Amino acid sequence: MTRALGSIAIAWLVALTTLALTVPSTASAQGGFYVGGGLGPAVRIHDWPTQFRLEQEVGYYFEGRPEGFFIGLTPSESFSEHNWVLTIAPRFGYVFNLYRAGGIAFQLGPAGTIPGLAVAGCYGDLDCEVDAYFHFSVSLLLRLLIADERVAIYLRPLELEFAFGDEMNRVIGDFWDDHAIRYVLAGGVQFHL
Repeated sequence: MTRALGSIAIAWLVALTTLALTVPSTASAQGGFYVGGGLGPAVRIHDWPTQFRLEQEVGYYFEGRPEGFFIGLTPSESFSEHNWVLTIAPRFGYVFNLYRAGGIAFQLGPAGTIPGLAVAGCYGDLDCEVDAYFHFSVSLLLRLLIADERVAIYLRPLELEFAFGDEMNRVIGDFWDDHAIRYVLAGGVQFHL
């Protein structure tokens, strides 16, 4: 299954790179839209297990170029040998240039997801219930823009994701029984259209 997912991810990466490089090459002609995807580990802090995570993103920069305020839709899938987690949440943030010259830029900025939906379950266990959660995250985004600022290689070295179950009326001692926290290290590619 992992090999098939890797092949699909490579096919999407090749298709999106071709698309990004065939659009007009001047950064000033860019719109604010972008698409991308990434992967990395999601490491257990509380409740949800450590898993491999795939993420996708479609979004928009309000300044019409890949800097400043942005908002996007970011579904992600994480899985391990026995468990899976699906999330979908709007991502927002702000990136600013630390260095910019000759169609290359290095950027930094805060980002996060506002409350979205997460669903968690397990493979092959009929006694395992599928649970729904409210999900959000906070992160730091590092990015290198190349190819006349059309392609971005990104890394989020610091991201914490939080999930809160629907049983909010529990007593304080059992509060963490229906909630999850994970550290996510994600890297990937974005294509600015």
